[in-house]
Amino acid sequence: MKKFAFWTLAFLLIALKVPAFGASILLINDSYYELTAEIFAASGVSLGSFTINPGEQKNFVVSLSRSQLKIPGNISNSITPYSVVWRCSYKGNYSVCTGVSPGSLVRASSGDGGKYCEPKPDEEEDLKYRCPACPPCPPCPTTDQKSKTSSTRSS
Repeated sequence: MKKFAFWTLAFLLIALKVPAFGASILLINDSYYELTAEIFAASGVSLGSFTINPGEQKNFVVSLSRSQLKIPGNISNSITPYSVVWRCSYKGNYSVCTGVSPGSLVRASSGDGGKYCEPKPDEEEDLKYRCPACPPCPPCPTTDQKSKTSSTRSS
């Protein structure tokens, strides 16, 4: 009876942790920047993306039963291994992790790349370096003024 209870409990724990017909990836942002993790299938199709704050984590689950991917079931059209592109919130990529298998833990700092995000310029800082506004243009001469200047030039 103890064996039956043990195996039943083990089965329930495994069944609750792993979704049916799917795979999960644990994404951890271990950088100092807010990053967006975009997950790609082996074919290059984007499977989704998450914005993750510094020090936070998200569990990305690919459920093939609810997916809109139209991939024929042959070996040349595999979804795995995944690639995870960690993008900076302002511009550029933080890192790229390739060869990610289902069930993996993927940290932003474990990928290839510069691992640096350019800070977004503050609007006040940006205004400091702009040229001052130009003074207004002098008023255009009226037709009376044009005829006076042309008569003075001719004489």
